[in-house]
Amino acid sequence: MNFLAHYLLATEIESSPLFLVGALLPDIAKRAGFSTPKSIFTNTLELDPKLISGVQFHLKTDKYFHSNHLFQQGMAHWKHNFDEQYLGVSKSFFLHHLLFEMWLDRILLGREPFSGIEMYKTLESIEPKILMEFFSVFYKDDSGKIMKVFEDFISRKFILKYAETSNFSKIASGVFGIITNQLLPLQLDKMILEKLHSMELYETYFLEVWEKFKIDFLKT
Repeated sequence: MNFLAHYLLATEIESSPLFLVGALLPDIAKRAGFSTPKSIFTNTLELDPKLISGVQFHLKTDKYFHSNHLFQQGMAHWKHNFDEQYLGVSKSFFLHHLLFEMWLDRILLGREPFSGIEMYKTLESIEPKILMEFFSVFYKDDSGKIMKVFEDFISRKFILKYAETSNFSKIASGVFGIITNQLLPLQLDKMILEKLHSMELYETYFLEVWEKFKIDFLKT
């Protein structure tokens, strides 16, 4: 699940900024090259309880989401008639995974245009000192690398750019290339753009499935 979807789902649980930010931190840490330790469920006494709860919520959400038909159907729709194999692109499963999660954020942003701005404002509201301590103690990051990625994430506000079709395709291919460490052909941008147009037919359907997913998840 991508950033905005995590944030919106977390707001259904709590309004605490620390909890909401915690619900995004595992993916931000991952961008900095840090995995979320398994000790998140055991060794938490010295850490901020709201941040910890948010991180735990993120992990629980991801586990439920990736086994849910919302994700499975979304992946199947992005894969259908999207033959990137002839381009020589590797790790295509992750490409479909990434595209659906980003697209879900895009259509959620289209339905709730101010949600992205609210998310970034929440991130900006947390004192850096609190986050630096958390990154140091929990992620064992004394280099400040996660904090740098966190600040870059806020300053770039790239999720707000998902609304522009051409920006979406460029960001998606760029992220995919960086994460998979491969040089991508220029045609991939065009393919994503064309697929994005065809996916417009399914926006209403997937927003309805998202609402069903939320109801089911919040019962767990």
